[in-house]
Amino acid sequence: MSMAEITAEHHAKNTNGKTYSYYHYTKDKKYTSSVNISLPDLEKQVEECFKAINFSDEFYNKLIAELKNTFDKYQKGIGQDMLVLQERQGAVKQQLSRIENLLSQGTITPEVYKKKAAEFEIELNKIELNIAKLKNKKTVNLEEFSKVVVMAKTYIRTIRTANLRLKDGI
Repeated sequence: MSMAEITAEHHAKNTNGKTYSYYHYTKDKKYTSSVNISLPDLEKQVEECFKAINFSDEFYNKLIAELKNTFDKYQKGIGQDMLVLQERQGAVKQQLSRIENLLSQGTITPEVYKKKAAEFEIELNKIELNIAKLKNKKTVNLEEFSKVVVMAKTYIRTIRTANLRLKDGI
């Protein structure tokens, strides 16, 4: 059984005085059906997923190298998009400066200036918002992903070799 999304839910005491806590997961990425599951059953599902991942050190190293390569390309693309936005931002600022000069020379009326300046400010705000969105896209922590992959690689071996007292949390 595959899990697409997991949430934890806690429900207050019902009429018989019991409190219920359980995990909820959707069965597929389309979120068309979902199931409530107890923690032991969820742990079993996670264990099954990790068992299926079982890969070699060579594969792990290639996976991380490919991930870094893909991420570098992704960041270069973001960098190029950022450059285009920054160039557009500079051009709009020049246009704003130009109409300010035209206003000071009396070539355009204050009403025309206000209208054009407002249009340029709206465009600058949109550009700044898009630049901020791109900056957020650049912040991905590959180190944490690597840790998850290492955990997947070692999880089953660790669980199998852990002593029973440790497994039971005693």
